[in-house]
Amino acid sequence: MGDITQFGFVPKNPVKGVAVCGCTIRCGSVQNGLPEWFDIGLGAVTRLDVSPDGKLAALVQNSDRISLWDLEQKRLNAKTSVNTIRACLFSPNGDTLWVTTHSGLFAPLNTHNLKQHAKTTACKGSDVQSIKCSPNGKYLATGSCEAETRKNYLELWDVSKVSTGGIPEKVYAHPTSYTLIHMAFSPDSETLVVGDLRSAVAMNAAAGKATAYLDLG
Repeated sequence: MGDITQFGFVPKNPVKGVAVCGCTIRCGSVQNGLPEWFDIGLGAVTRLDVSPDGKLAALVQNSDRISLWDLEQKRLNAKTSVNTIRACLFSPNGDTLWVTTHSGLFAPLNTHNLKQHAKTTACKGSDVQSIKCSPNGKYLATGSCEAETRKNYLELWDVSKVSTGGIPEKVYAHPTSYTLIHMAFSPDSETLVVGDLRSAVAMNAAAGKATAYLDLG
């Protein structure tokens, strides 16, 4: 199969997966070794996300090009360029692909053509390192870092409430000592866990109040 550089499970069907191996996508049953494959061309894949229904895969190549692949038809649906992409994430309903950048922005892209749904939104920090959407689709959490001061910020956005231009309403922006490499919502969307390689904190997502700490040493 070759070296796997990116891998993701199909959210609504966890026995299926998608992997990037060199210049190919492999997909299908995990137990059967991802038997289906097709070529995606040259370019190092730095990020991968799979749509909730498992029909689409979003790939970030060389940190400045994002492409949308139809896994059933094994073809390229759309592609576009975005400067210094850090992460990409499908919304729970699969209609939006959120993209974050090294310049402190995140943007909602339409998953039919990768055109922007609305204006890009500026985060507190200049480098948006991580992004996660709550299972109920209401909240979007971003973790960013200010390059000069090295301060880290956790921000929560209410994507069910948007202002003029489609910009989501900011719920809070908290400075934190964590680099926010990892973030995860609980299945009921009430708890958000954030952390780095050594420690993590669980908090009430809507209020941003810590409820538990974990020190990994």
